[in-house]
Amino acid sequence: MIALIRYSAWYRLESNDDLEPEKKLMKEVTLEGIRDMLTCFSPTERNMFIAFFFKELSPQEIAAMYETTTSSVYNHLSRSKRKLRNERIRVRIDAHLQKRREQGKPRRKVLDFYH
Repeated sequence: MIALIRYSAWYRLESNDDLEPEKKLMKEVTLEGIRDMLTCFSPTERNMFIAFFFKELSPQEIAAMYETTTSSVYNHLSRSKRKLRNERIRVRIDAHLQKRREQGKPRRKVLDFYH
């Protein structure tokens, strides 16, 4: 989560025109990765997450925007963080399995308990 907050601040400070080509590419790839991970959210969760972490709106402001309570916003943000954490784990596991497939290794390791 802290990385998202830091990244959102960096994203606002530097426009793409001011960046070196390597940093520009890294920024675009990172943004694409974040966008892909946000697909695990419902539209309301996604919008609240973006409003809180990228637009830096307070929970009270978000609650007013969605005509809901502040505690509801906190619940949405908490669920969103949990979903994002789980999605990140899923993506890492998928990448690991893909790497194993490319190396020709089996999908699972069978342990032999009889030796």
